[in-house]
Amino acid sequence: MDNWSCRNSEVNKFYAEGMSMFAGIHHSLSGLAAAQNRINTAAHNIANAHTPEFKKSRAIFEESTGGGVQVSLGSENTPGPVVLQETEEELIAQEFSNVNLEEELVNLLLGQRSFEVNVRAIEVQDDALGSLLDIHE
Repeated sequence: MDNWSCRNSEVNKFYAEGMSMFAGIHHSLSGLAAAQNRINTAAHNIANAHTPEFKKSRAIFEESTGGGVQVSLGSENTPGPVVLQETEEELIAQEFSNVNLEEELVNLLLGQRSFEVNVRAIEVQDDALGSLLDIHE
């Protein structure tokens, strides 16, 4: 094998290793975006918890075809609790929001932990990629 062929195979190996590292970073960035979406959705629900007839939003997570996570938003149309309010003339049934604050706090914590894990994964991949680049210098 001549020098060029040997060097070319090293470059191809480096490229393949590097691309898989970039794919890992891409997946982790996708996870960061999903975690941020979970946090934003929970914050939106908490902010509107006392808005009459508000229907809570939810983040729906699906595996992306290219890897990573794809997030879409949906809403839950389950009715909230109904309370009778008395006015001067009559009783009025008032539906409150269907937001469960305990559930939303759990979603906030899950989003925070997911964010932390994905940041750490990016740091590890960055260190490994730096080491890979150092080897080939």
